[in-house]
Amino acid sequence: MWWLPETRRTAQVVADMLRSDDLSMEDRQLLTTVLLDRLGALPLHARITIGENGVFLFDGKRIDPERARHLQESSKAMLTNFARRFVRESVTFLAVKHGVHDYTTPEQGLFAKAALWFYQEEDTLYRKLAGVEAEEDGQ
Repeated sequence: MWWLPETRRTAQVVADMLRSDDLSMEDRQLLTTVLLDRLGALPLHARITIGENGVFLFDGKRIDPERARHLQESSKAMLTNFARRFVRESVTFLAVKHGVHDYTTPEQGLFAKAALWFYQEEDTLYRKLAGVEAEEDGQ
């Protein structure tokens, strides 16, 4: 089983350390990253990448042309999807509200930044998969 006793002990030690007031925010982020890496929650490589000559790869293996075409068309549709934009703008508003205006803890600010970062990364990947430049999709 993936949840070995050593990992459980490590997680408990890290959790205790994160609760401590003695750690700086930088140390908290480093400790969280190490814990997530230990648990396998942070992938070392992206699952979907674009190789040479615009070839789509999934876990390093070439995607067949029909699936690649479908992935490209779906990505273009996601960039202009009204519901997706509405949700993105709502979450962005809440992230700014909670992370800037209602900011009470460093963790709250970090979580808000993570929400904003997620959408930026998601948009970047959709643009790459769709073969669309940022100016073309109106964002």
